[in-house]
Amino acid sequence: MAFEPTPNRPILAPEAYHGIAGEILDHVSPHTEADPAGILATSLATFSCMIGTGRKIKGPITQPVNCWFILMGETGIGRKGTADNVVSTFMADIDPYFWENCRTPSLSSGEGLTYSVRDVKLSDFMGVGENLEMVEGLPNVESIKQMLVTSTEFAGVMSKSQGGTLGPVLRDAWDGKNLAIHTKDSYHSTEPHITVIGHVTPTEFGAKLKSHDMAGGTYNRFLPIFVEMPHELPWPDKPSTYETVLSAFADTLREAVMFGKEEGVVTFGEEAKDFYIHHVYPEYNDTRNDSETMKQFTTRRLPYVMRVAATYALMNSRDVISLEDLKAAKAVVDYSMDSARFIEENITSVSTPSFNIAEEARKLNRYLESAGKRGIPRTTISHQIFKGARKRDEIEAIISYARAQRLKKRISSGRATSLVFHSDVVISEHDKLAAMSYEKTEADPHE
Repeated sequence: MAFEPTPNRPILAPEAYHGIAGEILDHVSPHTEADPAGILATSLATFSCMIGTGRKIKGPITQPVNCWFILMGETGIGRKGTADNVVSTFMADIDPYFWENCRTPSLSSGEGLTYSVRDVKLSDFMGVGENLEMVEGLPNVESIKQMLVTSTEFAGVMSKSQGGTLGPVLRDAWDGKNLAIHTKDSYHSTEPHITVIGHVTPTEFGAKLKSHDMAGGTYNRFLPIFVEMPHELPWPDKPSTYETVLSAFADTLREAVMFGKEEGVVTFGEEAKDFYIHHVYPEYNDTRNDSETMKQFTTRRLPYVMRVAATYALMNSRDVISLEDLKAAKAVVDYSMDSARFIEENITSVSTPSFNIAEEARKLNRYLESAGKRGIPRTTISHQIFKGARKRDEIEAIISYARAQRLKKRISSGRATSLVFHSDVVISEHDKLAAMSYEKTEADPHE
């Protein structure tokens, strides 16, 4: 049976095919099964990470040029990894150092993320405590500040952020703030530039829409993008000039990256400013008809349309946002909102009913305390403790919540204990920041 697209799926508007990004889509889309929306989102995110912190957007608010996306596609037909591979074919040659040193698939903890972009100190190499930037004549030692995270198992990451350090660190990273983790081994990161691309299935994302993981504002910092193969290509027949044209795109983007790295601001042209004031702002500022779930995303449409518009402009080596840049950005953001609504309307309706996560976490803690150092296999958690009534993402959310409860209890009692799942340390003995984050989330889940 031939592949048939999902009925009523979101459609990317023609305005998004703008500038060099649109030229790339026109060139590669006929020869790949990756969704053009996935290729575009991955391209925008990757470029926004490559340029670093040199440029800032100067509009109604000042913010970094940094775009985060969640690609939502079914396993197999979503072709999320294919989109990533397509982008690699022309992005990898732009900045070899970046491609080798500033990318990671890992997003396990706030500590790990901060460590990856930490301020390097002489003590790391010479046993003294001065900062490297204060010392002259130290060649070949560099502090990496840019990091492109492509997490192909993002549903697990979303579960881990509940009550841990990852959520607060992600929020600060998106906002462009300095990062700090105060544990036994304290790490700081000054002016980091972290970009995150997550891959999930629609079902996983739909479950998150109804869970506690959406509270706190971490995941409304991402633009959700529905992806699905637009056609079947058992054996793509690429033209002889395919690679040559890609190489030319890479050369053009290399110059754009160098331009984007320069210190300065990205401003709005008069036409773009007028369109923003009279069209974009009135539409995007009105969220009265949105569900509580959708408000998690629609409330950040305004800052995001500026970030995406600035990325379009810089990809074309311009520091002034044109009307076409802004309309292209609006097409991307509109597609993202349509993607979230599509998942909410078609996926969450078949999700399991909501449950009391605090009570389930207490149940899990009781079993863990009884097991002691033996630990409990995750299959036992699923089949015996919860009798198969909880999905994988719900189990992960319960584990994360139990972890936060345990940390809170341990800090108040002064006891140093940890819970173990068959060699999988669930609770870090030094992770006090997670408990503080948990207490804040409990007090005000929407802050």
